[in-house]
Amino acid sequence: MKDKKIYENVSFVEIKKELNTELTEDPIDDIDAFMISAEKFTPNQYDAKNSGRLYSSIDPYALEGQRWATNINAPVGTMSGHPVAIVAEYEVIELLRKKIGYSQAEGLGVSGGSAGNFEGINIARYMKFPEMKKHGNGQQQLHVYVSKDGHYSVRKAAQFLGIGIDNVIEIETNEKGEMLSSKLEEAIVDSEKKNAIPLVIISTAGTTVGGSFDPIHEINKIAKIYNIYHHVDASWGGAGLFTAEPGLIGINETDSITFDAHKAIGAGVTSAFFITKHVDVLYSANSVSADYIKAEISEYVGYDTLDMSQQCGRRAHVFGFYFQVRALGAQGITKRIGKFYEQTRYIAKNIQAHPEMTMLQSSYLNTCFQVTSPLTHFSNSQFTNMVHQTMEREAFYKVGRGTWKGKSVIRYVTINPNTSLEDIDNFITYMVSLRGQLLEEHALQE
Repeated sequence: MKDKKIYENVSFVEIKKELNTELTEDPIDDIDAFMISAEKFTPNQYDAKNSGRLYSSIDPYALEGQRWATNINAPVGTMSGHPVAIVAEYEVIELLRKKIGYSQAEGLGVSGGSAGNFEGINIARYMKFPEMKKHGNGQQQLHVYVSKDGHYSVRKAAQFLGIGIDNVIEIETNEKGEMLSSKLEEAIVDSEKKNAIPLVIISTAGTTVGGSFDPIHEINKIAKIYNIYHHVDASWGGAGLFTAEPGLIGINETDSITFDAHKAIGAGVTSAFFITKHVDVLYSANSVSADYIKAEISEYVGYDTLDMSQQCGRRAHVFGFYFQVRALGAQGITKRIGKFYEQTRYIAKNIQAHPEMTMLQSSYLNTCFQVTSPLTHFSNSQFTNMVHQTMEREAFYKVGRGTWKGKSVIRYVTINPNTSLEDIDNFITYMVSLRGQLLEEHALQE
């Protein structure tokens, strides 16, 4: 069941010592040896027992795309600099436009989901107050709405954009972790009473811990009534665009989304995109009209994307996802995600039926559970944390943890294409063995 360790879990100091990591004035001719040695201290993303993050091993075709992008070593932004990347990025945005259901759209590759959410808030601010691009926020108090289970990047973006973390209004969720639309509307009305300006609603499609989807179709109605920009953080749940994910109903009526292909789809870290239905807004909101980034050839005007982006040089991450879809077709992505859905149902069913575990949440590709405590002086949350800590130290399995409705949980995400149903069975057996091991260690304290 344990097989071999995913990696050698050692301390920061031990890694420095074992790999002799210090950089000096003199060259060290040991790069090959360093890589070989370093691998044993690095979690193996290809190991079937590794489901610790919202991403896993890279798809072979995506790996070729990422390697090619690195080998070319040209930044995305201008037709003169990397014309194929410009065209490939256009094709990816067009594919996503169709999957979302926008009648028109524009978009860009971004450095990750956080950057996509930043762009969503930035565009919302520009569309409501274009003068703020030049003059700043001034005395205006802008409110951003996101569920309590939404991603921390929303608060970061509010900080960077001068909106302020205190102006991020966190909306209560139901027992499934979905934003309560009634509470959202109450918050908007309260903002207006305080003379604050409702700026943008951030719906979450696939929360980090629970995998929950906010009710996008209901939130669309509220956004229209109050004329508020509606952005969807689909960094995690966006893979559901390639399936019949019911949590994405209504996404075609939103203003923009963030989509990470490097997570469930396996396009390689990072391969993320921002897509909006508002054409020409990216240039208007982000351009500073630097002379040296004008199109070198007149017919390139309208194709260069550098002045549409927050970044100057962007690595051509697009090729990970582009190569993958080119080789497998969109149906290949659908097949991959379909397998993960099946595995989620499988582990959820088995944990639900297990007498020594308590299921707390199963949604999308996330399964959150506790290992029940047989000891009176440890709550289920405390005991579950102990199980997870032991698992981390032993490093035979790697699975996430988190807090769900105030309770500590182990979060299993079916994200690894190398994982089989037998691996899932073995994981559950391992959890039971850790429970017994901890019970034996602490039984004397009873």
